[in-house]
Amino acid sequence: MFAHLHCRSYFSFLEGASPVAALVDQAVRGEVRYLALTDRAGVYAAVNFGRLAEAAGLHPVIGAELPIAAGRRVTVLARDGEGYAVLCRELTRHHLDPDFDWLPALERLAERNWLLVACPALLQQILDRFHSPRLVAELVQHGRPADRHRIRNLLETARRHELMVCASNDVAFAGPEDYDVHRLLTAIRRRSTLGKLTPADTAPAEAWLKPARQMEEMFREIPAAVANTVKIAESCQFRFTTEGTLYPPFPVPEGETAYSLLWKKAFAGAAQRYRPLRREVIRRLEHELDVICRMGYTEYFLIVRDVVEFAEREGIPAVGRGSAAGSLTAHALGITHVDPLALGLSFERFLNDERTDPPDIDIDFCWRRRHDVIRYLYDTYGQENSAMLATFVTMAGRLCLRETARALGLPEAEISRFTRHIPHHRGEHVEQVLRDIPECRNIPFASEPYRSIIRLAKRIGGFPRHLGLHPCGIVLSRMPLHRVVPLQMTATGFAATQFDM
Repeated sequence: MFAHLHCRSYFSFLEGASPVAALVDQAVRGEVRYLALTDRAGVYAAVNFGRLAEAAGLHPVIGAELPIAAGRRVTVLARDGEGYAVLCRELTRHHLDPDFDWLPALERLAERNWLLVACPALLQQILDRFHSPRLVAELVQHGRPADRHRIRNLLETARRHELMVCASNDVAFAGPEDYDVHRLLTAIRRRSTLGKLTPADTAPAEAWLKPARQMEEMFREIPAAVANTVKIAESCQFRFTTEGTLYPPFPVPEGETAYSLLWKKAFAGAAQRYRPLRREVIRRLEHELDVICRMGYTEYFLIVRDVVEFAEREGIPAVGRGSAAGSLTAHALGITHVDPLALGLSFERFLNDERTDPPDIDIDFCWRRRHDVIRYLYDTYGQENSAMLATFVTMAGRLCLRETARALGLPEAEISRFTRHIPHHRGEHVEQVLRDIPECRNIPFASEPYRSIIRLAKRIGGFPRHLGLHPCGIVLSRMPLHRVVPLQMTATGFAATQFDM
C-alpha cells in the first residue's frame, strides 16, 4: 500500500491544476487508500475534501504546504484535533504577521504534527535548531537526475539523525493530461507567457497522482519509504466534526439566563408593538420562543438584537428581511418591521423542528455606516473571535479567455478585440457564448491560436483565482477563530476566514 501525503488542488491558487474531486477520483482509480490534501499556505478546501474522501472510501489527511523561502517548502500533516488547531494558528500568523518567522513556528508545529521536508539544506537548517521524531525526510521522485542526487543527500541526513523517510510524488495535478493546465496557471501567476517558462518555474510533468503500484515500483529500492507513508497516514486521525453551531456567549445580568433575557425582551417589545397585547400574540410568541430555545438559537436572537440596538443608538438605518419576517419574535425585538400576524406570515417557514440548518436573519445596514457595525462586532466579541467571511474569486469566461490569450502571447489589442463583447458567464460555456455573439462571428476560432485559447480557457473555467470577501458576512466564534480555521488578510484590510460560507 502507498499513501500520497503531498497533494495540491486548485486551491493552491494558480498552481495546483485539479479540483479536489478530481484528486479523490484519481486516487480511487489508482487504488490509493490514503490521501492528504496539502494546499499552499492554506486549508481552504479541507472540509469538502474530508467529506469527498470519506464518501469515496479513502482515509483523508488534512495538511498544508508552508512556503519557507524561495522554492523551499515544508508539508505539515495534522495528526489530531490539537495538531490541526496549531496548524491553523501558525497559518494565521503567517498571513497576518509581517515579521512572522517560520523556523520557531516549525518547532511548535512539530509537537503535534508531521513535518515533511524535501530540501536537504532546509532539513539540515531545521535540525540545527531542533530535533523531532515527527520530522520526516520527504523523498520526491520525478525521474530527473537531480532527484536522485537530492534523495541520496536526504537519505544520508536521515540516517545520520535517525529520521523517518517517506516516498512522495509532490502532486500538482490529478493526471498527466493536466500538465498543460498547470503550465497555463503558472504563466498566469507569473504574468508571463508559456514560451518564457523554464522547467524551474513549473512542477515536472511527472507531478501527477500516480497509482499506488507505480509509486511502489518507483521506490522498490527503498521499501521503508513506501511503508512509512501508510504509517504516517494512519496516525493522522483528525476529522472535522459537526457538533452544531457554537454561538459566542451573550452577556446576561446576574440572576438571568439567556432564555429569560430573550423572553423579557420579546414580551416587552410585543407590548410596544401590540396594544392591547392580545391572547393571539401571547400564544404565538410563547410558541416561537419555545422552538427557538429548544433548537438552541436563544443566543443567536440576542446577538442579532444587540447589533440592531447598536444601529438604532448610532442612527444607522437597519432592517431585517427574508423569511425572518415570518417571526413574531424578530418583529417584537425590532429586528423586522413587518407584522407577521396581520399579513398571515408563517413562522415555520423561517424556523421549525424539522429544519437542520441554522436560521438566517438577513439585515440590511446603510452602506455608508456598514464599517461602524463591523467594528462594533469586532470590539464586542474580540479581535480573535471575529472575522469576515471569505469567498473565492473564480475564473469566469471573459477572464479565462483574456488570461489564456495573454499566456499564449496574443497582443493586448487582439485580446480586447474579441473579449470586450463577452458577457460574464461560466468559463466552461465559453465556446457556446462565442458562437452566440454576432461581433465574434468573423474571428477564426477554428484556427490557431484561437483554438488553443478556447480549449485551455474551458479547462480553467470556474477555478478559484484568489481569496475574496463576502459582501455582508461576518463570523463570530465562542473560541479564538484560529483554533478552527486560519485567517487571512484581504485587500480591504479585514481578516477573513479561509473557509467560505
